[in-house]
Amino acid sequence: TRADASRRDRAADGLRAAFSVMRQAPERLKTPAEGRLTDEVRPWTEQLARYGRAGELAVDLLQAQAAGDGAAAWRIQLALEPLREEIRASRATVGKGVLDPFLDRAAKVAAGWNGTDRASGRVT
Repeated sequence: TRADASRRDRAADGLRAAFSVMRQAPERLKTPAEGRLTDEVRPWTEQLARYGRAGELAVDLLQAQAAGDGAAAWRIQLALEPLREEIRASRATVGKGVLDPFLDRAAKVAAGWNGTDRASGRVT
């Protein structure tokens, strides 16, 4: 319904805004302590920024699918996967038990929507 879509959009906007704050963490922390803090926490702020960008993309992906925009959803999914690989390759731990499950669930929903979760088969 229209009310459900409105609630979904408001929730998506709020979630995306929170992910944007995460993505901006390295830039926001450059000024305090004249930048001395930047070097010390760089691995974690960079990982937080990667999660933030991935979260933004995941929200955008789900919103594109909800709008029925398969082309946009596919482009976003293709942008999200390499970023998730970077996240997995990092040694810095951020948001343990929260951020990865969110991204995993978004990827699972996306794969179900576009059919990439199905086993390959023969077309006749």
